[in-house]
Amino acid sequence: MSSDLRAALEALKVAELRAILKKAHINPSSRAKKIELVTEITESQAAIDTYYAIHPPPPPPKEPSPAPAATPLPQETEEDKRRKRAERFGIPLVEPQVEPQVPKPSPLDDPEKTKARAERFGTVQKRPATVDPVDPEEQERRRKRAERFGITVTPV
Repeated sequence: MSSDLRAALEALKVAELRAILKKAHINPSSRAKKIELVTEITESQAAIDTYYAIHPPPPPPKEPSPAPAATPLPQETEEDKRRKRAERFGIPLVEPQVEPQVPKPSPLDDPEKTKARAERFGTVQKRPATVDPVDPEEQERRRKRAERFGITVTPV
């Protein structure tokens, strides 16, 4: 028994496995699990033959025949395509005007625009973190709390 057969059997549904066993005149237990059904099929030559009768093995791969020499197809140019389209629809052929592509200046290139944008959205300056002044009584409470929980606090 090959592993290919076992893998193919495991890919089938339980109902299909039961049908194979039934056609091979083998009565599996009604509570048999899928792996048990696969094992019963692989152990019985009649069941294997029934499987191959229902699912014939694929033919061996043929050797690829040499490809015929490809004849290059004539490639139509864009101009030829436009000319044919104009003839088909009875319209005059209009040559497209190609405008030179000028790179668009980036807003980041202009420092004045960058500065104006920064001011507009409030990203001009970074503000340092402010520390609220704490009265001595609150500092003493914080120090005692830190001692109670075993935390070392540096005075601000």
